Amino acid sequence: MPNTIQAYLDLEKHAANNYGIFDAKTKELMMLAQGVRTPCKYCICIHTYNAIKEGATKEEIYEAASVAIPFGGAKTFAYACTYLTSAVESFWVD
Repeated sequence: MPNTIQAYLDLEKHAANNYGIFDAKTKELMMLAQGVRTPCKYCICIHTYNAIKEGATKEEIYEAASVAIPFGGAKTFAYACTYLTSAVESFWVD
């Protein structure tokens, strides 16, 4: 199992790498939207943290989530209202 976990983490790291058309912030916002859509508490937390680290504004973070909500329904909305809001409040530094 540890090899499988490491392979997955390597895949995610490769996908988030800052090469190609999209910068790291945009890729983190995309992954955050997917985490909200899934919904995945861990994904929401880590990609919110990474998006902030890459310079995303609160407005960009909430808009990324807003794009995902119509595709996931009530559960997606609930995760955005709770876990995403909590993550932003925890990681945001003025």
